[in-house]
Amino acid sequence: MALLRSTCFGPWLELEDDSPDPLLVLMFLQCQVQPDNVGEDEMYFDVCGHIHRFSREDFCLITGFRFGPIPTVNTRRHGLLSTLRGNNKITSRELLHWFYTIGDDDRYSDEEAVRITLLTMASTFFLGQQGTVKVPDILLTLIDDLPAWNNFPWGSYFWTPTYTQMNGAIQKRKDQRKLAMTLTGFLFAFKVSYFTFSLQFNWSSCFHI
Repeated sequence: MALLRSTCFGPWLELEDDSPDPLLVLMFLQCQVQPDNVGEDEMYFDVCGHIHRFSREDFCLITGFRFGPIPTVNTRRHGLLSTLRGNNKITSRELLHWFYTIGDDDRYSDEEAVRITLLTMASTFFLGQQGTVKVPDILLTLIDDLPAWNNFPWGSYFWTPTYTQMNGAIQKRKDQRKLAMTLTGFLFAFKVSYFTFSLQFNWSSCFHI
């Protein structure tokens, strides 16, 4: 735990509750508007006349992750993962299985257990990948070098899929004539932003309660 807490993901170990709140997220997504002069990587939501912005800057302030250019990483086969599977095409579901069985398998050293935990956090918590999705090769490469992992611009890496998934999500589903909606990305950061936003107003007056 000491090694895990010393990594860039360490502060998130203090999080006690990550309830999905899908209806609240859906409500906000339905309120997205496009005001004039919208900046790059910005989203605006009009809730009962109150405008809420969610942007790269907000994401950075909430998560504390660094932003910057994504470095080029030469992907390769890795020692840690070759002990788990003969190649580096690993799904999030397989990764979760290894994560949940760490304590029952004495073949893992403390450092290997930390690496598996970090990979699981990145792919399932921060990226929100579904079980059948392959873990990105760049993560499988970085995990063999913990200093490189800690210095990686995770803010930029996690923000891009989060923004892509959220921006215009309702209209995209309408255009595709889809009823179901599954969003990936780090939606928890958005939940924090709208919770902070909602504290400013008396919402009962909006809904005539």
